[in-house]
Amino acid sequence: MRQSSSSDTPSASGSLSSKPPRGRLPRLWWVWLLPLAAAIAGVGLLMFEVSARGPTITIRFQDVEGVAADRTRVQYKHLDAGVVKAVRLSDDRRSAIVTVQLTGATAHAAQEGSRFWIVRPHWTGSSVSGLSTLLSGAFITLEVPDPARRDGAPRVAQTEFVGMETPPLIAQGRSGTRIDLRTRDIGTLYPGAPVYFRGVKVGDVLDYQLNDDGRGLGVALFVDAPHDAHIKPDTRFWRVGFADLQINASGVRLRTPSALTIAQGGVAFDEVEQAATEDELGERARRLYASEQIARTAPDRRAYRIRMRFEQSIRGLNPGAVIDFNGVVLGRVDHVEVDLDAKTEKPVAWIDARIYPERLGNVFESAQRLVDSESATGKPVPEGLLIKALVASGMRAQLRQENAWSGQQYIALDVFADAPATDVTLAEVTILPTIGSDTERLQQHIDSITARIRKVPIAEIGEGVGQLLAQTGRVIKTIEAPIGTNLAKLKQEAEAAIATLQRLQTQNDGRPATIKRANAEIERAVTSLQALANYFKGNPAALIRGRGPNDAPNVDVRN
Repeated sequence: MRQSSSSDTPSASGSLSSKPPRGRLPRLWWVWLLPLAAAIAGVGLLMFEVSARGPTITIRFQDVEGVAADRTRVQYKHLDAGVVKAVRLSDDRRSAIVTVQLTGATAHAAQEGSRFWIVRPHWTGSSVSGLSTLLSGAFITLEVPDPARRDGAPRVAQTEFVGMETPPLIAQGRSGTRIDLRTRDIGTLYPGAPVYFRGVKVGDVLDYQLNDDGRGLGVALFVDAPHDAHIKPDTRFWRVGFADLQINASGVRLRTPSALTIAQGGVAFDEVEQAATEDELGERARRLYASEQIARTAPDRRAYRIRMRFEQSIRGLNPGAVIDFNGVVLGRVDHVEVDLDAKTEKPVAWIDARIYPERLGNVFESAQRLVDSESATGKPVPEGLLIKALVASGMRAQLRQENAWSGQQYIALDVFADAPATDVTLAEVTILPTIGSDTERLQQHIDSITARIRKVPIAEIGEGVGQLLAQTGRVIKTIEAPIGTNLAKLKQEAEAAIATLQRLQTQNDGRPATIKRANAEIERAVTSLQALANYFKGNPAALIRGRGPNDAPNVDVRN
């Protein structure tokens, strides 16, 4: 029995070790779950990355300083909107192409109307922006327009854009009105300069550019709502930032803006009575004036173009010089050029100018009514006929010195009574007759007097004077002897008369006092005659030329 039991035991144990129990897993089966979970996580991350990734766009910039691939970020409203993937040179080598990978949240930025620019430190004169990039580095930001256009049509998707070199001055959604101005000189204006209405900042200057003809500039500015409601047809615009000095009969008036306005400059506007004129181009195209004083000046309806010819030096006469008529600024000089006269082969100056006859006020209106009354048609007569009438009355253009220190000259229109008669031919550009300056006319008079003096025969006159003196001497010698003889006889007769009177006095006929007075008078007469005779003996030429003021004979008329 022991053998049987011992023999059965090994067989049983051997059967248990050779066959594992059914329905049980290996002890480390969970290890295989780790790769499976990693694969699932990788697929999930890949799907999230693909779903979070937006479209790829390209932006063209002229300057990409501070932009680097995989480092420069794209921000939208200060939130992450993508990253720069590549930066390369354009095919024409004139710009740089920046490839940007947008995020899924900003995928709507890939449509027409979106604007991109690089944020850097930027100064506009009135404000400073982008200072944070001094530490963090440059980044690209964008603005996204409304999904629909103003006409209601949806916007089209777009992947190629042209970036802006400077930040836009009008943000998306900023309400207001854009105004286009025209001017001859930009002055100190710059993009970003403030726009003021009665001292309050209500907008910004957007940009300026030359006109196609190059004779002026167009200035665009933006006025925010609701301040744009103050822009009306009689509104005028002018540059600010300068002191306004006015000198009139009441004294000197100086108006200075604030120090901030002087530093920033800008444009101001306000309502001006009767500002709407014929030369306005509409409510959105207006003129930008140089100062408030000029802007508030009464408008000029129509300019009359004239041309003047001067044969003297025009040094100190520049475009913009004043054309004065009895103290009234009638216009200004537009152009100055020098030409050669074909007949005299001497240089002459041609001056082109514009005048405004209506600035004469009542004088112009009175003259206009007079000219209109002489018109057979009864219609308004052009200003040219008024100019023609003034020229017929002696009006001429003359160069005059405005400032003795700087040597600047201006043109004065004045009436000269001695001006030679001339006629004016009316045309699109009327040639106005001129006259020499006061200095030149004085020189002409001096030259004329000198020429007349040179024509006087001085040598012949000297000979004639010598002959006259010789004849005078002979005449004096001729009359000297008879005069002496006659005076001697006159003296004898007077002495005889005195002796007779003395005899009468001694007879005592009852009139002694009367005879005594008569005797005294006769004695004085004789004394005077004797003094006169002595004078003529010493000055025989006095019989012809007369005596001088201090050549009276020395006569003692005392009793």
